[in-house]
Amino acid sequence: MRDRPEWRWRVAKHFVPWALVLLSGVAQAQPLFADDVESGTLLPGDTPPGRWDSYVQATLLNTLQPSMLAAHRGSYGIRQVDDRAVTGAGDENHLVWRQASPVMSVGLRFWLRVPVNNLGGSLFVGTLLDAPGGPVPGGGQVATVGLSNAPAGAGLGGFDATGLYQYDRTPAPDASVWHLYEVAVDRIGNPLGTRALYIDGRLSARRAPLDMTGQSFAGVNLGEYYADERTFMGTLDFDDIRVEGLPQASTLTVTATPVGSSPCVPAIIGLVSSDGRPAPAPYDFIATLEATAPAGFHSNADCSAPVTAVSFAAGGTQALAYFAPGVAAQPVLRARFVDFLTTDATYGGTVIPDGGAPDAGAPDAGPPNGAPGRLDYAVGCGCGASSPSEGVVAVLVTMLFSFCATRPSRSTLGQKPMAQVPAMHCEVSALRSTPAA
Repeated sequence: MRDRPEWRWRVAKHFVPWALVLLSGVAQAQPLFADDVESGTLLPGDTPPGRWDSYVQATLLNTLQPSMLAAHRGSYGIRQVDDRAVTGAGDENHLVWRQASPVMSVGLRFWLRVPVNNLGGSLFVGTLLDAPGGPVPGGGQVATVGLSNAPAGAGLGGFDATGLYQYDRTPAPDASVWHLYEVAVDRIGNPLGTRALYIDGRLSARRAPLDMTGQSFAGVNLGEYYADERTFMGTLDFDDIRVEGLPQASTLTVTATPVGSSPCVPAIIGLVSSDGRPAPAPYDFIATLEATAPAGFHSNADCSAPVTAVSFAAGGTQALAYFAPGVAAQPVLRARFVDFLTTDATYGGTVIPDGGAPDAGAPDAGPPNGAPGRLDYAVGCGCGASSPSEGVVAVLVTMLFSFCATRPSRSTLGQKPMAQVPAMHCEVSALRSTPAA
């Protein structure tokens, strides 16, 4: 009877997880618009220049400016303070960004909290704009996020191809703590369009099929864009505002599946959208890893090099680590980064949604000024890499040689012993996902 083809097992164990990660990048353009507010500015004429095209000041005693008190991640967020109640419907102060080129699918996301609230009125806080000349001659809304106090809740609104405005109400979480709001609009200009609102990764409102014939995405308003009854007084904090193609990353996941009685298994750390699709990282960042003790994560397939973080490059959808469950009973695994939601997973794949609990608003433990964390490749055999392209080469070298061992090998062809040779064993001690070319 032939010996077990051990070399094949070694190749599969070391090569397949890396191949899955390297092939997971999706060709994805940079976000259409992104403002983490770390410049401390808003408008093009500021120093340094901000990201927004203009600021509409419709009422007095209403300010909208960068503030360290409004930071969800990093040093700055955007704080709007409304100290004046106005009766009747109308515009209030807001920021504007205009989009020049048409897109059929787009998502708007932002972190929001309302630390001060007089419990009055209602308001729109984030809007995807329709171009003039569509169903609403002066330009309407493709989709808008609304908040209301009486009754308390949130909502998703917008016009359809006939110029009819539709608004779907939904219960809202405690507005005094941070929550992630996402609007996803698909098939703009199509009679079978879709409009959806996610709050903390959960579908809160959806309208489909939606006739969006004649509509086109033209930009974003952020802040108190409009209110039916402008009696709200209070404070709105915004951070990490992005406009992107779909799918849009919202949640970090961890998948580690038992393989027989193996004491060390691959763990895939993934980025997914709120509807569950793999989604590209919008920038470089470092995710921290946690597991129920004594279980833990490692950087190598022998689980002999503990790690507490993995690094994502912009455009990557997955990163790879290895997981040793040890003697922990049903250990819980998670990956964290302050700009994304977190899910807990028990070893074996059961997912327990975190749902953007108040821990989502924890301060950023990363580099100063909210700069994206960066963990370059570090390869234990003395080779190294300082860029994603160099890192790919290093990883490929690692994959080719990491299944070699420091003991005699046997050929599976004729079972003839081979000469003992020194092994080339090159461990990756800092893992990094790579974007697609």
